[in-house]
Amino acid sequence: SLAGGTVPEIAGSTVNISRRLAFGRIPLESARDDATGEFSIADVDLNALLRGTDPGANIFLKPHDVITVPKADLVYVMGQVQRAGGFVLEDRAGMSLLEALSRAGGIAGVASPQNSRILRVRPGQAEREEIPVNVKAMLSGSVPDVMLQPDDILFVPTSAPKHAALRAVEAAIQIGTGVVIWR
Repeated sequence: SLAGGTVPEIAGSTVNISRRLAFGRIPLESARDDATGEFSIADVDLNALLRGTDPGANIFLKPHDVITVPKADLVYVMGQVQRAGGFVLEDRAGMSLLEALSRAGGIAGVASPQNSRILRVRPGQAEREEIPVNVKAMLSGSVPDVMLQPDDILFVPTSAPKHAALRAVEAAIQIGTGVVIWR
């Protein structure tokens, strides 16, 4: 709390504590020695600590202890959605595609949801794997929702015909307004 707390939009739910063994081991069940044998390291569930459900995790810190709050796992939504961005998984291994889309404010007007893709990192590969998903069918309930994993990107592309039609309507309105003003 002296550091001002965490930033919920980016902070993970686990706090890592490391202490030089010269100052003693960290008095937690999760404590372990690092590979060098110089540090005691422990992970603390921040949510349990703040809720008071694990009071034993509220230990006294010693001089030179280092507290690290890792970045939260995120899923990303981009393309033709209302609010593109990253969304925190909040203590979960994944988030459903429809929940992520809901957090992004839903699909924008010129989207092509049936041609959406999940871009997923595969360990040991430089390129992301593209997984086609029909978001339109998911929204109608005709196909099941899918789970997004940490660092997945849901991309909802633009529909070229819808985009062209929108531009044509905008141009017609501009021409009509110009004619009315000219007269």
